[in-house]
Amino acid sequence: VITGSLGTAASLLFLTLGRVFPPARTAAAVLAVMGAVSHVYLPKIQQKYSMEGYGKFRLDAARPLLSPQQPSRRELRADQGTWFRDAQGRRVLLRGVNLAGSSKYPIGASTHITDKFYDTEAISFVGRPFPLEEADAHFARLRAWGLTFVRLLVTWEAVEHEGPGIYDEKYLDYLLAIVRKARTYGISCFIDPHQDVWSRWTGGDGAPAWTLDKVGFNITSLHASGAAFTHQGHILETPKGTPLPKMMWPSNHIKLATGTMFTLFFAGNDFAPNLKIDGQSAQDFLQGHYIAAMAHVAGKLAKEDNVVGFDTLNEPNMGLIGWPDLSRNSNYLKQGPSPSWFESFQLAQGSPQTVPTYNPTLVYQGTHVLNSNRVRAWKEGATCVWQQHGVWDYEGAG
Repeated sequence: VITGSLGTAASLLFLTLGRVFPPARTAAAVLAVMGAVSHVYLPKIQQKYSMEGYGKFRLDAARPLLSPQQPSRRELRADQGTWFRDAQGRRVLLRGVNLAGSSKYPIGASTHITDKFYDTEAISFVGRPFPLEEADAHFARLRAWGLTFVRLLVTWEAVEHEGPGIYDEKYLDYLLAIVRKARTYGISCFIDPHQDVWSRWTGGDGAPAWTLDKVGFNITSLHASGAAFTHQGHILETPKGTPLPKMMWPSNHIKLATGTMFTLFFAGNDFAPNLKIDGQSAQDFLQGHYIAAMAHVAGKLAKEDNVVGFDTLNEPNMGLIGWPDLSRNSNYLKQGPSPSWFESFQLAQGSPQTVPTYNPTLVYQGTHVLNSNRVRAWKEGATCVWQQHGVWDYEGAG
């Protein structure tokens, strides 16, 4: 955190003032050096924990680390100002962890594994975040650390990956078993419907593949066309052993696939009213299935007192909503090749584009040609949603 903060501060200072104000360049250089030094030396002074126990508090310790018992759903109050409170009106500080990043991908899958990446139905999230037979060890460790609260990740894909309205009941049974296991250790759960840049095929996780297919995208060509960046696509198009770049969530947020899906999800009725999916507007179809899937999860866990609440959606994105000029590049965090929306429209149609690229984030590194093989992001016979709605079109001979 310290290293990243110093590096980001150095980059911002140099980009905003460094070119016109010499002292700012000096300050940026000092921050960059401090970041490099902290990266090397801070790990050496951090407290080291025994591999045989869990810090100072082993599972078999006579006195484990204690923390107040977390209140159940019926006891936790959120209607008395800015603090959570218990039944006696006392402020409640939740002590816990995120559980866990592994829940974002199905069993046997990861961002560096290309095998079966496009097999979107024959998958399972049973065992995410960990196998049920290992749950005792994990929850005992958390309790020994004095942690009594978890933010439990659940993706839309985990629940409804096989198709619209087809729920994975085996996964939901597993999820219920995990929640009940947590209760035996005095651990409360907050259910987090999780996503990052919409889906696995747009560079993150969350939504099932059929959401993209229903809109007209071909998930097998999103990376090659420049409509998204995925590690799997990078591996497939580069020589074996090529190092993986950093994951590019900031730039995927402003690429066509993610931007289109979030625009349709939140404002399809306004921006793409002519797009119908199974007789519904795109917005009503996507929102309806997402809400129904999460309601199904809620129904499964409704009787569990240690489930204290539900989130709505992790890190939602605005897509194209609110952009006054789609030909201008984003001012948000950028990593790697970063096209404008207008350039993204052309890329998805199979037109190569020379776009600015950044590495590290926000540091300009010249330009990069995307989609040199002229791959379309849309399915055969499908037309760009935004071309259909007059947002852009060809002039003359195109």
